[in-house]
Amino acid sequence: MKLSPKKYAESLLALCLEYSHKEVEQAVEHMVTYFTRRGKLKFLRMVRYELSRCIKKQQEHIDATISSAHDISKHTLQELQQVLGKHFSSTVTLDARTNPDLIAGSIITIEDRMIDSSLAARLNLLKTRFSS
Repeated sequence: MKLSPKKYAESLLALCLEYSHKEVEQAVEHMVTYFTRRGKLKFLRMVRYELSRCIKKQQEHIDATISSAHDISKHTLQELQQVLGKHFSSTVTLDARTNPDLIAGSIITIEDRMIDSSLAARLNLLKTRFSS
């Protein structure tokens, strides 16, 4: 049976709750050795990423990124954090970035979701609707 990085991360968290620090350390060491010998370092990075997400989720905290063509006011960022926080039932930390490649609109990345409200995405949507 093949396990996803998320399942490995969830298993590691469960180990932390049930076993001693030394036993968890040994389990992690065995896992790292196993994947290193098989040349699966990318998979280990994905497990680390998922582990970080699981921990933050347990703490009811989510990191999000918003990319836009222009600077976003602090007031707008705070409102957006509140809306996302209510939607995800968590505290959301929003990192704002400007992306000169965007003409208009924004792209929000939160957890494994992407909300693309950029002009390019909307034009592509229109293109596909009219070409059908």
